[in-house]
Amino acid sequence: MDDLTSRFLDSFATIEKHLRRMLDANRSATFNELLGRAVSRDRSVRRLRDQLKTLRELRNFLVHEYKNEQPLAVPSESTVLRIQIIRDELLSPVRLVDLFRPPVEICSPSDPIGVAAKRMLDGSFSQVPVYSGNTLMGLLTSETVARWLAAQLADGQGILEERPVQEVMRHEEGMHSHVVMGRSATIDDALSEFDDHMHAGKVLDAIILTHNGSKRERPVGIVTATDQPKLRSVIRV
Repeated sequence: MDDLTSRFLDSFATIEKHLRRMLDANRSATFNELLGRAVSRDRSVRRLRDQLKTLRELRNFLVHEYKNEQPLAVPSESTVLRIQIIRDELLSPVRLVDLFRPPVEICSPSDPIGVAAKRMLDGSFSQVPVYSGNTLMGLLTSETVARWLAAQLADGQGILEERPVQEVMRHEEGMHSHVVMGRSATIDDALSEFDDHMHAGKVLDAIILTHNGSKRERPVGIVTATDQPKLRSVIRV
């Protein structure tokens, strides 16, 4: 068998074995059945589903029609490289925590809003997770602060820097939200979450990363809506 066909079939077999192991499926399950089940379990599979279907058709043709001396078709070098990239992305996906693991600035519900706002200004970020002890209470955003300021000025109260963060957060807009993910969360997990919120007519301001994805853990990283271009730039296929 020629080298290109051998590399293609080896990569495809590795992908199929990965799906079968992930789903704990028996050997009688077809690749199409594995793919249909895996899209609801793995967001990388969901993104790559159409490409995997096309590659499955090529695999079937090569297996059924290949002749040692005169094969009817041989996969191109670019096709082999593509399936190898897909194989690597499925078996070793890039984790969010590997890309977004700077020290995460947080504040408490009782902190003066002036202090929290200064942290946001000094750090050039527009979201701050609000923690009471080790429990996540919410996400303070620049939009929420702006809504609170507008309400204060409208009431003729002026800017009160000593008002607590928890008071400001009452002005959070209902269409905005945040989610918590664990250390194993991948780029596809994040992009799918942003897309799902958008399709639901909501705004996902940030993904807060903790060790196990619990709100009762301190953050180890944070991904914001403005990080989406960086996320997409890492995807190779």
